[in-house]
Amino acid sequence: MEITLEQVERLREKSGLSYEEARDLLERCHGDLLDALIELERQGRLRPGGGGTYSTRPGAHPAATPTASYDRGRTREERNGAHSGDAFWEQIREGLRAVGDVLRPSSVLEIWQDGRQLTAVPLLILLLAVMFAFWITLPLLLIGLVAGCRYRLASPHVNLEVLNGALGAVSDTVEDWKESFRRRPPKD
Repeated sequence: MEITLEQVERLREKSGLSYEEARDLLERCHGDLLDALIELERQGRLRPGGGGTYSTRPGAHPAATPTASYDRGRTREERNGAHSGDAFWEQIREGLRAVGDVLRPSSVLEIWQDGRQLTAVPLLILLLAVMFAFWITLPLLLIGLVAGCRYRLASPHVNLEVLNGALGAVSDTVEDWKESFRRRPPKD
């Protein structure tokens, strides 16, 4: 498929890529602008959603701001430091930044039942509820599992596939327990 200048311009407007980067990405996506934008979002090079920022610095573009990378403009040597102790503390800082990203208001716990979403609770609110009212929050979450609810974490800032896989496994295990309990013959 022939990539047109208009397609390249539209991708550049939305992403802040150079002409060459935009053309190459569109070629890989067979000219599909949506697929190109989704690929940039997966790479953490495009901020999802419609939020806006403004900068007076020339060349600054909101889409060019890293969302999944925590290098904050420093080189690898600066991040790793001259001593191994520096590298340890840098990894601690990166871990805390990742936790901060997960706890942003846009990160939520979705509660699903029978293939439809019942609600979504911001993770920060859920964490506070677990910390200060765990005797209410945890039993409610467990009752939800027994009632057939499934939980899914969603965040535009962090890839949560591993945690969602674990939540799915817990839900599957509870369903298996319920099924084996139903099959158990009654005691006389």
